Formats: sequence, C-alpha cells, structure tokens
Amino acid sequence: MSGTDTGGGISRVVPDVVRRRFVRKYFGIVVVAMLLTAVVGVALGASATATLNGQVEQQVASTAGLQADSLEGWIDGLRHQTRTISEAPPFQTGRTDGVAAYLLNRLQNARSDIVAIHYVKSSDATVVESTEQGMSGTDLQAAGVPWATRTEEIDATTDTVSTVVVADTPYESATDETVVAFISAPPQNTEHVVVVEAALSAGGAFQQTTEGAFTTVHNGDESLVYGQDHADAPVPDGAIGSESTGVAALSGSVVGYAPVEGTDWTVATHVPSRQAYALRDQLLTTIAALVLVPLVVLGAATAVFGRRTGSALERLTKKAERMEDGDLDVTFDRQRADEIGRLTAAFGNMQAALKEEIATAERAREKAEVSRAEAVTMNDYLQERADEYSEILARCAAGDLTVRMDPDGENDAMDRIAADFNETLSELEKTTGQLKRFAEEVAETGETIESSAYSLQDASEQIAESIQTVSIDTDDQRAKLQAATEEMDAAAAALERHADERDIDVTKPIANVERAAATLSDVAEGTDQTTAEAETVAGAAEEQAAELTEVTQQADKLRRYATPLGDVLGRFKTDAEREFYFPSGPGNVEDAPAPEE
Repeated sequence: MSGTDTGGGISRVVPDVVRRRFVRKYFGIVVVAMLLTAVVGVALGASATATLNGQVEQQVASTAGLQADSLEGWIDGLRHQTRTISEAPPFQTGRTDGVAAYLLNRLQNARSDIVAIHYVKSSDATVVESTEQGMSGTDLQAAGVPWATRTEEIDATTDTVSTVVVADTPYESATDETVVAFISAPPQNTEHVVVVEAALSAGGAFQQTTEGAFTTVHNGDESLVYGQDHADAPVPDGAIGSESTGVAALSGSVVGYAPVEGTDWTVATHVPSRQAYALRDQLLTTIAALVLVPLVVLGAATAVFGRRTGSALERLTKKAERMEDGDLDVTFDRQRADEIGRLTAAFGNMQAALKEEIATAERAREKAEVSRAEAVTMNDYLQERADEYSEILARCAAGDLTVRMDPDGENDAMDRIAADFNETLSELEKTTGQLKRFAEEVAETGETIESSAYSLQDASEQIAESIQTVSIDTDDQRAKLQAATEEMDAAAAALERHADERDIDVTKPIANVERAAATLSDVAEGTDQTTAEAETVAGAAEEQAAELTEVTQQADKLRRYATPLGDVLGRFKTDAEREFYFPSGPGNVEDAPAPEE
C-alpha cells in the first residue's frame, strides 16, 4: 500500500526515502527535537555563561577596587599619623633634647602597625634618634634603605609644610619586617624628617571572598610591593599604571586590578578560574544534565519504542498492501491494546467488511447481469413497439382517424398507452364526424334560413305596403265622415233656427239628426283607431323586414364559415358520419334520436 505524502512546505524539502517510512520520519522528528533541545541548551548555557562570566569579572574587579580602597585608606591613615607626629614640639627646634623620650612614648601610644619611628637628618639620611636601639647614627643609604637614595628629592618635597612622602618601595626593617616608610618634615625644622615605618602586612591584610584567591601589590616599575609568596603570579598587560579598575582572564586565573590613589601602586586580585567560575561550571553542568539526560532517555526510548512501533507498522503495511493486491486471507494480530492494536483490529474489521462487500457485490453483479439481459430484451421490445406506435401516430397525424394501437399484453405501460390512445382517438373520431355533420347541416340550414328570410322579407314588405294603402283609404274615409258630421251638425243648427223662426216643433227630427251625427262621429273615431292600428302593424312589418334582413346576412355569414370548416374536416378519414345534436337547448325533444355509436 503506497501513497504520496501531501504535506506542506516542509514535506517538499524532506527526501522521499524519509517521507515514505514512518519510522524514518519518527526518528527524523526525534533527531530534530534533540538537535533543537541541544541548541536551546547550548544557547541557554552560552547566555548563562556570558551572564555569570560578567558577574564574576565584575565581582573580581570590585574586589580589587575594594582592596585598593582599603590600602588607600591604610596609607591615608598613616600619612595623617606621620604628619601629626612630625608636628610635635620636640622636632621643631632642631635639637635632640627630649626627642628620644618623645619617640618612645609616641611609639607606645601609636597604632599597632607602626613598628618604628626615626628622626633623620634629611641631607644625608643619617638617623639622629630612633625607637629602635642601636639605630642612632646609622647611615640609611649605607644600610640599603631604598628611599634613602632619594634624599635630595625627598628633602625638596618635604620642605613644603604638611607634605608626607610615601616611600612606596618596601624594605626590611631592623626588626626583620617588611615596612613602608612615611616621611614628613617638621614645619619649623625642614633640615630633619620624621620617618614612620609601618608593617606592610597590616596594610596588605586583604580579605578574600573566594577560596584560593590572593592579592599582590605592584609598584609603577612593575616591582612587587606585596605578595612575595606569589611573585610568579602574572599581571595583565596594561594593568600596572592604569588609572581605572579592570579585569582580565589569564591562564588558570581571573585577575582584577585597581590603582591606589596617591601612590604608584596597583592592586591585583588573583582568583583561580575553577573557584571564580565554580557557579558557572555548576550551572553549565546542571544545564548539560537537564539537556543530555532527556536526550539520552529520549534517544533510548526512541530506539526501543520507535523500532518496535516501526516494525509493527511495517508488518501492518505489508498486510495492507497484500489486501490492496486482492489477498483478503491475511491474518491480523489483535493482541496489542494500544493505537497500533486498535488500528490492526480496524484493518481486520475492514477485511471482514471487504469480504462481505465483495460477496454482496458479486451477488449484485449476477443480478445486474440478469437485469441487463432482461433490460436488453425489454429495450428491443419497447423499440419495436415504439416504431409501431410511431407509424400509427404518423398516420393519425396525416388525418387517418381509423387507425388503432394493438395491446399485446407484454407490457402494462405500453398496453395502457395503447388503450388510452385508442380511447382518445375514438372520441376524436366521433367528435370529428359530428363536426363534419354539423358543418354540413349548418351550411344547409344557412341556405334554408337565407331563402326563408328573403321570402318573409318580401311578405313583410307587401304587408307594410298594403297596410299603408289601407291607412291612406282610412284617412280619406275619416275626412269624409268628419265632413258629413259637420254638415249634419250644421243642418241640425239650421233646422233649429228655422224652427225657432217658424215656431215649429222639430225636436224629433233634430234628435234624429244629432243621433246620426253622433253615429258618424263614432265611426270617424273608429276609423282613427283602425288607422292607428294599421300604422302600428305597418311599423312592425317594417321592423320584421329589417330583422329578416339581418338574419339573412347572419345566415350568409354562417354558411360562408361552415363551408371551409366542412372542407377541412372532410380531410379526416372516419368510419362513419355521426349525427350532430344538442343534448339540451332549443328544439330538443324527449324522443330526440341518440347519437350513433
């Protein structure tokens, strides 16, 4: 079972030989993690080293500065002590009276680090009086005292009141102690100087904060002032004569240095590198342990667990590849309870499911083959029936309504199509036949209505003319009756006048005349009524004639429409003509014949 790793940008730079194997990728990730851990550890160690180195160097330099300050304070205290002694009255006269007693008394009350006090002639460095027995009259130059060789320089310097010269080159005193001389001239006796010798061991009692550390003091000419036990200890270049505090790492030690103000001295504090960097080395050891122990454990766990996991995955991969090639009889070990065990179980379940799927697919394939054969047969049958039905439909479309589809009982859907088509075509054929008959009857009826309308129109016109003639004759008769009535009225009036003139009783004749006149009047009124009725009949006849004209026009139009319809319907072929009738409406009777089937 092979696949392509489709990771992101990182996978594109990883070789295929690594990307295609989980174990190699796992080991690669672990190696990268170990390298990153190591890099972080190194960076952390470097940062801690730099920080601690800086702290150590700062501490050593600070220690050197503090020791230089301490030495400077010791010197300043002795300067002050020397100046105070030189200002005492016994030294102001230039005589020696009382000087020896004063020196002894002063020494007894002086600080413990002062080992001797001398009263010296400045011009030749000869001791006049001293707290040390046997020193009086001693030529210090001859005795090898370093500062005595600079009597002229010291004499000129001490001529300034309150000036104290520090003879910064130590030497061995009469008491066999290494001392430093502090020289000051009495204010009123510059021909002599008071020399105070202080034990350098008191000023050089430096406190060390680190085991194995020591301090040396060097003069401006690089000669050793203090720390003869470490005379071979190196001093950093540029340290002697430097005006500032500094530090330098030398072979096996860290040296801090600082100048002593008011002298040419330089204090050098030497700290062994092992002690100086003990905290750094311990921290680095701890960091190394914190980094290396997990790396070792991770490497060992990776070597063991990764190899076992890789072997299990490789076996599972090979079995999966066999399954991919079609071998479903491989066996899967399901004893492990971890993710690989569950993955193996999943492959086993997938194997069983694949077998079942294949069996199901095989059964479905067999059914599909049978169904395909049936489908091919059915398709051929449907194609044949479709061609047959297509031909029938083409004949029907050409106007032959007598064709029918023949259901063969092979397919219910096709049989339903044929039955529905035949039923529809039968109805269409029946309707077409009725329409053809209707069109013919409409055409015939239109001609009949048109002919009858013309006859009725002529009759109506004749009636109207006859009634018009009657109306005219009636008017003439009414006029004559009116005239006769008027004459009868005039005759009756004349008869009444004549009777009145002759005094004749004419009542009865007049009454007869009046009755005759009334009768004529009634006849005239009847004539008027007859004339009005005649005019009404004449108007109705004229209206009927107009309506008949419109009916004639409509009948002609109906005939002209029905004739083309009949021509079109005549193109359709039907088995028999159907009688068209209205199932209800005007002219329908109960015993009307039913339509032909």
